[in-house]
Parts: sequence; structure tokens; C-alpha cells
Amino acid sequence: MPLYKGMIKARLYDGTFQTCNVTGLDDTTLIGGPPVMLKGKLEDLRRSDGVIVDIDGARDKLAKKPTVNGGKPVPLDIGDTLELNDRRAVVVGIAKNTRTFQSQPIIYTTYSRAMLYAPRERKLLSFVLVKAKPGEDIARLVQRIRDSTGLAAYTQDEFKTLTVNYFLKNTGIPINFGISVLLGFIVGAAIAGQTFYNFTLENLRQFGVLKAMGTSNWVLLRMIMLQAVLVGSIGYGMGVGLTALFGYAMRNTILAFKFPWQLLVFSATGVTLIVIFAAMISIRKVIKLEPAVVFKG
Repeated sequence: MPLYKGMIKARLYDGTFQTCNVTGLDDTTLIGGPPVMLKGKLEDLRRSDGVIVDIDGARDKLAKKPTVNGGKPVPLDIGDTLELNDRRAVVVGIAKNTRTFQSQPIIYTTYSRAMLYAPRERKLLSFVLVKAKPGEDIARLVQRIRDSTGLAAYTQDEFKTLTVNYFLKNTGIPINFGISVLLGFIVGAAIAGQTFYNFTLENLRQFGVLKAMGTSNWVLLRMIMLQAVLVGSIGYGMGVGLTALFGYAMRNTILAFKFPWQLLVFSATGVTLIVIFAAMISIRKVIKLEPAVVFKG
């Protein structure tokens, strides 16, 4: 079934413009629609000039400006109207959509209506959606489509990978995030190392007393490592907890938040390296400590 996907400017009731992601669904099947409908029904798209708006866009960028200074914007609701490419669009539903990297509001309509909204181009068909029969071998079906049409065909997982690879290779997101993570790691290692080293300096006399009493370097080393692991675990737990709370607080905003277990492992590895770095600086000072230092001064 045909599917249109493109960026179209919407003219709001107060005359301002907002770029939106418009998705045109097949008129007959309406396949590819929003995953969750909050108001209205997907079939309402067949009504004259009908469109469905995602809840985040309706509350934020497509919301009506407050009539009173200091008032709150009024969310877009069923029955409200927009203009897409100088054509009338009536909101017939509000949907909950999966978050994306882009922050533009998402609007659904029928494919034929999307052809009217979209700026004229030679080819407006974005994708062709295919549903496999029960028991069909998906890999063989994809290969058969490629061989018979000469066009690219992808499974759902392959299309996800293709999208992720596009952002990784053709945008500045990996470089920006990579630099931020690297700077955070360096700053964190420096601060943790300095703090732990100062803690060791402040307690050199206590370590000297322990050495004078016959405590071996191995025991002192284990004491310092235990302190480092304890402090690192507390810091890691607080960081993960605050991050999870932040994600929970952002659940109803346009911000896309994802916290996979791989990120937990990656951050735990980074914290471990910082802890080891900080502990090694302190261990070196304690091992070289002479017990006689306690009796000086």
C-alpha cells in the first residue's frame, strides 16, 4: 500500500507557521497509522479534510496562543482547523506517537489528501508498504521484491538499522554526543581523582599509624580500593537514579528519552575506570609513606 511521508508547513489560526511531519496513509486500509489513539478513531480520517495530530504537537507547537498575558496555551483539539499548503485541515483525532529524533509535530491524513497538501513534485510516493501472508519467509519475500522490481526492499528491523546508520553517518549527532561524553569522562576522572587524593592526604597520619602498627601495604591497598568501590557505587547509583527520574519527568514532553541496558553497562564501565584511576593515585602515595611521618611535628 502507498505511503507518503514529508515535511509540510502548517499555518496556525493566529497566522504563524510550523513545519510538520505529514504522513499520508492508504485510503482503503489506513495501514501505518499511529500506534495509540487518544481521541477519535483512525477511520475518522475518511471524513472531509480530516487529519490526526500527535498529542505532543497538539499541546506544544500547534497549541493555540493564550488569549490572556501569562495564560497557558490551549491544546489543539478535535474540531480545530489548520491550513496545510493553503488547504483546510480539520483535526478529527489525537494520537500518541512513538518519539523520534525530530521535534516537529506529526500529522496523519489519507494518501490522496496528502497529495493535495504536499508541494508538487514529479514523484510524491515515499514508500510502498507490504504485509506478508501468514507463514511467509520474510527474507525470501524481501529478496523476491528486490529481484522483480529492481528497487530496495527492507524488513522492519532492516529499516530501523538503516535509519540509525543514517543518523550515525550523515549527521553530527555521534560527534557531538561523543565529544560531550569524552569531556564528561575526563572532567569526572579529574575531579574524582583530585577529591580522592585530597582525602588520602588528609588521612596520611592515620595510614602512617596503621603502617607503624605493622599493617602491610596489601591491607592498605584493599582498604583504599574498598573505599573507592563504595564511593563509586554510591555515585553510580545516584547518577542512574537521577537519570531515570529525569526520563520519567520527560515522559509527556516532545523529548525522546531512551535508557537501554547497554547504556547502563557503558556508564558502569566508565565509572569503574574513573574509580581505578582515582584509587591508583592514592595507593601510590600510601605505599611510599614512611611510618615515621606520624612522629614528626
